Amino acid sequence: MAMLRLWGTTKAAKPALPLHGQLASDKPLTIEHLSTSQLRDLASITEEKPVAHGNRALLLDIVQEKLSSDLGKQWLVEHGKGDCPARVRGQLFSFAGELYVYRGAPTSRILNNCYDRSAWYSTEDDGENLIMRMEKHTGTWVPVSFAGAPDISWVQAHAFSTGHVLKGKFYLCGTNNPNLLPGLRQDDVSIYDLALQQWKCATTQVKPKGCQHPFIEGYNDQLIQFGGRDRRHLCVRAEEALWTFDTTALTWQQRHPSGPLPEPVDARGLAVVNDHAYLLASQLFAGGRLEVYELDLATWVWRLLPGQGSVLPCLRWFTPVVIQGQWLVCGGQTELADHTVQFNTSLYTFDFATLSWATAEVGGEALQPRMEYMATCHQGSLVIMGGVQPDYSYPEDKRLKAAETVQQIRLRAVEPALKEPDLTLRRYNTQRDIRSMRKLQCLTDTRVVVEGCGQEWHVHALMLASASTVFRHILEDVQPTGGKHELLLTDITPDSVELLIDWIYDSLEGCLNFT
Repeated sequence: MAMLRLWGTTKAAKPALPLHGQLASDKPLTIEHLSTSQLRDLASITEEKPVAHGNRALLLDIVQEKLSSDLGKQWLVEHGKGDCPARVRGQLFSFAGELYVYRGAPTSRILNNCYDRSAWYSTEDDGENLIMRMEKHTGTWVPVSFAGAPDISWVQAHAFSTGHVLKGKFYLCGTNNPNLLPGLRQDDVSIYDLALQQWKCATTQVKPKGCQHPFIEGYNDQLIQFGGRDRRHLCVRAEEALWTFDTTALTWQQRHPSGPLPEPVDARGLAVVNDHAYLLASQLFAGGRLEVYELDLATWVWRLLPGQGSVLPCLRWFTPVVIQGQWLVCGGQTELADHTVQFNTSLYTFDFATLSWATAEVGGEALQPRMEYMATCHQGSLVIMGGVQPDYSYPEDKRLKAAETVQQIRLRAVEPALKEPDLTLRRYNTQRDIRSMRKLQCLTDTRVVVEGCGQEWHVHALMLASASTVFRHILEDVQPTGGKHELLLTDITPDSVELLIDWIYDSLEGCLNFT
């Protein structure tokens, strides 16, 4: 691995827009130079309707997607890397480019008790480690060491607690065991520092009643919790379902929203996008459908969004995940009109910009039916592992088996097929296409790493060499390892590296036209 020491006077420190709004070079203006209000106006034009809210990143995505509308979009299903843990209802999460899994139950517990739901929630210690990390090179799961190791009572209390990663810390909220013996610890929030590898517990006087299976999402310095069940395993009431946890003061606060309150028993997923929380809900009866509630986090007002786009079946036992401004829903089960159940094999997307559903176009591998799986967003892709899937070779009461493969789903651009007699090739925007190739890690041949940081960037050696003679000489002198160059940078922050790489790719102004 080549090592390069960089100081603060690199190109990365050059601002994109200096004072007074004047460009420091003759570089032409691009949409990245527009203000957020200008982007919102342009997004409203391209969407052909007003775009009332949206952060800068989402607005840029809307405009860029419309400007490159000659490209089709397809979700690509691929075989994922690594071993598939034989577990259900665990917490899969991504941090610093690595995958982690917290607890869950062994799949065998479900397979042996297909219709005994109490077995699914058992908190008996099965000997598995609390937190495991996937090794990048081997794909195997290894236990994560930590200080502040809990005792067996803590393990029982938090066997299935809902977790969420926020600013480098993994928060576990509530307890999932309604049958805790007197005297066992029931700390309502347990915090694992992923960098320090250390646990600490926070016990508060005021805490939500929904201590089992709540939905948790992060927003600024807060955790937003909705729903859950109380210690008697009963769903909390809609009026007491919404809480926030201040991660600085370590205190809970109950919220009292207005508007049409969603029923906690119907909740299937929670997401926070653009200063709004979105709740996915479905009533478990034949003919039901998935509905989306939107919560304004400034006014705490709920509203039920009108159903737009595809009509989704009423699903359960799935894990929705937000990827690139869309909510992805796959897997799970639905109940048919004759009260039989059917596994879902489609991929549905909810677009937070248009607030509409669509049945996604899927390419690559077949999307496997499974339920009670673990899923998360990892390096821009949806990673799915664990859970159970149907096995129709067995009788109905034993018709489940452990899911043995890992699947990942990512968005890719697809060239439209030429139609006769139209032989006009589209206009190729070199900058956009190469930036897209970097985002999709297509033909990248160089890995850039910052010393002491787990973050890495996959880029094209040609782009680095064309932007800097220093990079060019290093890349020419060092032989690639395993088909890829490895470049270690020191004395520079990850944010500066990100800015440097963006500057290099944004410097490309070439444009080829074929007509």
